[in-house]
This record gives sequence, structure tokens and C-alpha cells, in this order.
Amino acid sequence: MNTIKWLVTAIISFSLILCTGCKKQGTEWKGTIETEDGTIIIRNPKEPVHKEPVFELVEDLVIKGSEKIEEQMFQSIHTLDVDAEGYMHILDEQAGNIKVFDQNGSFVKTIGRKGQGPGEFGMPISLFLSRQNQIIVNDMGQRKVQYFDMKGNYLKEFSIADKFLFFGPMVTSSGDLIVSYTIPQEKPVTVLQKLDPEFQSILTFTSLSMDTPPVLNIFVARSLSSLRWSMTENEEIIWADIKNSEYELRFHDADGKLKRIITREYDPISITSDDKDRLMEETFGNNPTDQWDIRFPDHYPPFSGFSFDDLGHLFVKRYEKETHEKGGLYDIFDAEGKYIAQTRLKMNPMIWKKGHMYTIEDDEEELKVVKRYKVNWII
Repeated sequence: MNTIKWLVTAIISFSLILCTGCKKQGTEWKGTIETEDGTIIIRNPKEPVHKEPVFELVEDLVIKGSEKIEEQMFQSIHTLDVDAEGYMHILDEQAGNIKVFDQNGSFVKTIGRKGQGPGEFGMPISLFLSRQNQIIVNDMGQRKVQYFDMKGNYLKEFSIADKFLFFGPMVTSSGDLIVSYTIPQEKPVTVLQKLDPEFQSILTFTSLSMDTPPVLNIFVARSLSSLRWSMTENEEIIWADIKNSEYELRFHDADGKLKRIITREYDPISITSDDKDRLMEETFGNNPTDQWDIRFPDHYPPFSGFSFDDLGHLFVKRYEKETHEKGGLYDIFDAEGKYIAQTRLKMNPMIWKKGHMYTIEDDEEELKVVKRYKVNWII
């Protein structure tokens, strides 16, 4: 009897040893990593390491706002940020305020209101919670950036009237700002820059030439710019140009040095005449476009945008032909830049933080809600 127990125990132990660290089996990564002129180049193959899902999402919070209390109603929400304690700051563009909810989804307060004075918003389009414990809001309606403390008290503002199509800012730990904007000169350019806390330019990460009006690329028309950019948790600045037919993402350090380039082999998707008609309808509707000379590339861009979690994973949303599914197809890269998986999500991630993903989605009544998902990695 003791011999049988010993054999059973040995078999179980041996099985556990074999399975240790092997939650998800995958193939060997077949890309290359090289260094050229001080820049690390990570070249990825078409196929990811893992064929199966590498994480699962478990919905653990839904915030619907209020149907009765005006200050808690969601009128038009498209962006949010989350602080270190898990408090959700949801920008309501139409209401002209920021609605704050705690980790349990309970309403805390509103910050700001519609208006033209200090601490009031015209058409706010983005917000950022800085490491200096400040709330920073880009108010496109009033062409200015406003600062608040975490209690919601107005602090200061800076004019961006001289910066066309201003996006950002994101703020580094030293207080410098990462921004992009367009310079509408004879040959317009879009620049990605670092500014000091007084909004004076320090350096330019990239400058992308734009088509000269009335020429307009259809994908630029759909998103106002071909530049995609963000800042990682360790303050690398990542950018890409969706007019570039190559699947390529560039990483700079905060001093402007190009540190890494991630590339991936892929099969470009051709744009057909039917695609052109659909893209025109989706972009312009019934509005006349005679004043613009709309141009179409031969292929769709390789991707439309990207986001990061605080573990270093990079999520790149692929450009696809028309799909009836919400969300999209995402390539996933690990912190080293290796292509590890591809997954289809039914929602578009906005914030990845402390093992959670935050989104803004439509509910069954097609009303906007904020959702939080627990992210369980299985690799």
C-alpha cells in the first residue's frame, strides 16, 4: 500500500515539474534582434509565438451614470484616465465636466463646468492625470490647456491658439510635456515635441510632412492626422506614421534618442473600389467634398493605433476591412518587443492599469457606459 502511494505521489510530482512555467505552450520566437547605430531593431515574423489566447478578461465593474441626477449623467464620453488609487476620471465633452468615480463605481464629484472662464470648458477633448498629482485637460473649444489639482481646484492654464490640431499633453515625471500639433505653413507638417512646463519647445521627436490642401489622404481625413503616438509607463515615447506602408513603431527616450524600432512582417490589404466608396461614405456622409482632392493609398495602413499596459505589453490595433464586430483585432508584443499573440477584442481598450483594462462601450440600449475588466494572463 505504501508503495502504491509512493508511486502515485511520484507521478503527480513529476507531472507538476513538467508543467511548471508552462501555462501556455507556444512556438519558438523566430524574429531577430540587432543593434544598428545604437538603436535596437526587433524584427518580428508574421506569426506570433502563441496561437491560443494569452489572457482572459473578466468584467468586474460597470458604471452607467445616472438617469435622474444631472451631474452624474453621461452625455458624451469618449475618454478617461485612472489614478494610482483606481479612481476613474471620465471626461464628458458635452456636459463640459469631469465625472469622478471611486474604485467601487460610486460617484464622488464633478470637476469643471461649461463656460469660458477659468476652470470652465468649451469643448474638452482629452485629459491626463500626471505624476505631479494634477489633472490636465485639453480644451479644443477654448484653445487652451487647463490644470487642476486632484481635489478639482483650478490651478492655471496655457494658450494653444498658435498650435493647430493640438493633441496631448502627456506629462513626464520631470514635468515636461509630450504633445503633437500641426504647423499650417505652405507645406504643412505635424510635429511630435517635448515642451517645458511653460509650453516652450525643448526638442522634436519627429516631423511628418502632410499633403498640401486641397489634397487629403482618406485616412488622415478620418482621424485628422497620420501620426500615432503615446508614452509608456517608463516614459518611452512611441510613434508611428500610418501613411507608412511598413509595420513599424519607433521608441525614443525622453531626451529624444531613438532607442528601439519594432517591425513585423504582414500581408497588406488592398483597397478596392467598393472600399473607396464605403470609406468616403463613412468619412463624409452626405456632405459634399468637392473642395478636397481625396487620395487613396493602394493598401490599408498596417494598423490604426496602439496602447500599453503597465507590464510593458504593447497592443497594436490592426486596420481591417469593414467588420460588423465592435472592438477589433490586436497584435500583442511583450516588453522586449517580441510578437507573442493576436487576439480579437469586442471592445477598444483605453487604459491598462494594475491588472485591469478600462473601456467606454455601448450597452444594450446603445448608451455609453464605463467598464472595468480584470486581466488574467495565462502565459
